[in-house]
Amino acid sequence: MSARTPILTTERLVLRAFAHADVANLVRFAGSDAVHATTLNIPHPYTEQHAIDWIATHQAILAAGHGFVWAIAHGDTDELVGTIDIRLRMVHKRAEIGYWIGPPHWGKGYATEAVGAVLRYGFDELGLYRIYADHFAGNDASGRVLTKAGMLQEGTLRGQFVKAGRHIDTVLYAIIQPDYESPS
Repeated sequence: MSARTPILTTERLVLRAFAHADVANLVRFAGSDAVHATTLNIPHPYTEQHAIDWIATHQAILAAGHGFVWAIAHGDTDELVGTIDIRLRMVHKRAEIGYWIGPPHWGKGYATEAVGAVLRYGFDELGLYRIYADHFAGNDASGRVLTKAGMLQEGTLRGQFVKAGRHIDTVLYAIIQPDYESPS
């Protein structure tokens, strides 16, 4: 029997496994210049084959116990709005969150809502002690998402990644279990 991606729900969203029906929106959103500019590992241009191949990796990640990858979808329509994942390091009781939202859905609070659901799952269900995330320096909107979700800025990692031949700083945020208050 294969492992399943847990379904997480919020007031407006459902976080679920990706389906083939998500491919068209995945290509449209991940292929946008705006998403490409704020992410590290998304090929550009982003094709249908990239989307299919990426979705095919999710079961192996889950089966190996390395984490979960969720489609962020509208609760009412099941339309894809973005993605969020959690990469587990259970030996240290910690995990890293990564996410992006399709540009037509920016500014609606979906990222904050999805991050909150994953924090809740990580602390309440997985028993994690520390959850962290980072964003490219200059992506202040992502910093606001993480702050609203209760994470604290811990610092800047200078020259953390190379993208398009340039070293990029990232800003690191984290929350630890004693500082987390699960919403009732």
